[in-house]
This record gives sequence, structure tokens and C-alpha cells, in this order.
Amino acid sequence: AGRRLAYMNCFPESQVRINRWETNKKSNRFGRPVSYQVTFQDPKNPMWGTGAPNNTEQVHWTRCQHVCDTSHAYNSSVILAQPRCQQVLNNIMALAKIYHGSAEGFWKHCFPYLFLETHPQLGGDVEVDDEALKDMIEEMMNGLQKAGVTSGMAAKTVGGQVTDPTSQINIQLEAIAIKKRMPMRILKGSERGEMSSAEDDQSWNDQVVHHETSYLTPGIVRPCVNQLIAYGVVSPPQSSR
Repeated sequence: AGRRLAYMNCFPESQVRINRWETNKKSNRFGRPVSYQVTFQDPKNPMWGTGAPNNTEQVHWTRCQHVCDTSHAYNSSVILAQPRCQQVLNNIMALAKIYHGSAEGFWKHCFPYLFLETHPQLGGDVEVDDEALKDMIEEMMNGLQKAGVTSGMAAKTVGGQVTDPTSQINIQLEAIAIKKRMPMRILKGSERGEMSSAEDDQSWNDQVVHHETSYLTPGIVRPCVNQLIAYGVVSPPQSSR
């Protein structure tokens, strides 16, 4: 009694590795982790200077709360589970390609291509000063020169067609919404005001409540509170009787 919780840290799977497993078949923790190798410094944001924590530490299971979300996929393991974004990862990557590719495509097609052709009546053996033409086009495209002079040639422009990526974006968003059983209005953040749908809102609220009651409370909150009670950090609840 009277113990105080100093701090708690939350680590992603990329910074925690199971170091040792329980091999005693008579133990009630058979097949579960005994210790973890925890990387305290995020490799993406390393810490420097005096007092910075060590990079890795071996942590016993009694000091850890192992979170394994199996509510979104059928899984026989309580230790390992499929990442929540794995089933929509391809769609998310496709969206990134569409968003970045649309800007690159617009940049390439917003400037027309210039082609120079000799007149057919001059025949096929026509002498063309290639270097002079290159210099002229370079000045027109990248300099202040806005006009060019050609002799025995005709110039024409060929412009690219800029395509609206909205339809492709909506296809990927619909795929994500279907896989996650999420209304499109909720996914796109347009559920407020006149755009809101009572049916979508009620359906999504039901899913959120189900996730809270079936996984968050029994799978995360209750085990964490029980562990704090066992170590005397939190007082046990009093009986209502």
C-alpha cells in the first residue's frame, strides 16, 4: 500500500521485441512472453545529451501491458495479431501515388510540347541547323524570348491532357470504407451539418461502442487496472454490498 506510479510509456511494435518465452508447460503463462527488449529511443527521433536513456533495455513481463488487438480479425493468438492498417495498406499506398502523381502529371502536361517540321515540298534531304534550333527553343522555354524564327519549317504545339484524379481517389476511399466497415461520410470527415446522415452516425456509434465494450475495456483498461491494484498503486474497488 502507498506505492506510487512513477511513469508509463507507450511503445509501438517496431520498438518492442519479445526476448524470451515461457517454456514451462506447467505454468499458466506457458507460451507467453517472459521478457521484452524495449528500444526507448525512437530511431526516427533520437535523443542526445546528458541524461538521455539507454537505447535498449530488457524489461520483465510484470512491468508491461501487452496489447494485442484481435477484435478486427479472427486470430487464435493472444500475443500476435495482424496490424489494423494491413488490410487497407495497399489502398493507402495507392492514394499516396495518386495524390503525388496527379501533381507531377499536371506539371508535365501544363506546358505544351513544341514540334518543328519541314515543308513536304522541300523533299526529304533538307539541311537543318540543329544547334541553332536548340538554342532558340531553349531561349523560348527558359528565357525571356517569346518568339522564334524558322526558315522552310512550320511549328506546332502538342499539349497533354490533364486528367481529374477524383474518380480514382473515390475508388480507393470506398475500398477502405468497405474493408473498415466505416461510412464514407465518417471517413472523409463530412459528417457534420447538412451532410450528416443519421443512419451512418448511428451505425458508426454502434461499432465504436461495440469496440469499447468488447475489446478496449476488457482487453486494455481492466488488465491495466488489475495490474496496478496488484502492485498497490491503486486501491481495490469496494464492494457495493
